[in-house]
Amino acid sequence: MIGNNTQIMAGLSGIYRDSTIALSDAMGKLASGKKFQSAQEDIYAYIQKVNLEIDIKGYEDIKIKLADTKTITSAAVERGSIVYQNLLKMKKVADDYISEAAGNNDPVKLAEYRAGFESLQDTVVSSLQNANVDSTPIMQAGTELKKVSLDPQSQGQLTIEFSVVANESLIDTFNVTTMTDTNGIDIEIGNALTYLSESKSFNAIIDRQTELLGLIVNNKEAVKSLITDIDEAKVTAEVIDRSIRLEAAGAMIAQANIMQGNMISLYGLQVGNM
Repeated sequence: MIGNNTQIMAGLSGIYRDSTIALSDAMGKLASGKKFQSAQEDIYAYIQKVNLEIDIKGYEDIKIKLADTKTITSAAVERGSIVYQNLLKMKKVADDYISEAAGNNDPVKLAEYRAGFESLQDTVVSSLQNANVDSTPIMQAGTELKKVSLDPQSQGQLTIEFSVVANESLIDTFNVTTMTDTNGIDIEIGNALTYLSESKSFNAIIDRQTELLGLIVNNKEAVKSLITDIDEAKVTAEVIDRSIRLEAAGAMIAQANIMQGNMISLYGLQVGNM
């Protein structure tokens, strides 16, 4: 009988030990929010996690490079808009000057038109000359300003290069007092519009790709979370269950100790009486 009690005590002690370890593990997961802390705990899930982290970093690096490239395209949109809008104004003032010179030929109005034309001309030429990003002139055609990968594998690339730009030197030679038409200005307006359209297109491509990369990163983060993050409600329930089991095992051990002590006393007493 006492031998049987000893076996029972050993079994209860094992249950208590296992329950303690299981409770500690569950509480550790609950505290960290992670299913595992090292490769030893789950090598397959750990490898998946590492690979996902590498992928995520690759996409995040591309997003940073695209943001850097957008400083060029955004500056191009800003400068291109200034040049285009002021060339349109130059055309209007030149048309007014030519019309006035052919009509009333009012010297006051002509002087006003001339001053307005030259002011706009200075703005356009200055905008073309001083359009730089990190010391790189952006108002130039036929020159690669930047090349950036659109994905970590470099399967797609975006090259920032403009096909045409308004001719700064030619615009600087325009003289409204000798103009008979605005054909020269019209050509530069067309060039400026093409440059502006291309810069806006580059901006749109970068925005769409950045948004796509953001979705990819979010999806990979979600997959990583499924692999590594615990189900808090499930683990909390497990902690409660393990706590109850541990308390029950402890109570049974205490009860078994009392019973064993009583039996030893009883058998000891009977042996003495005999």
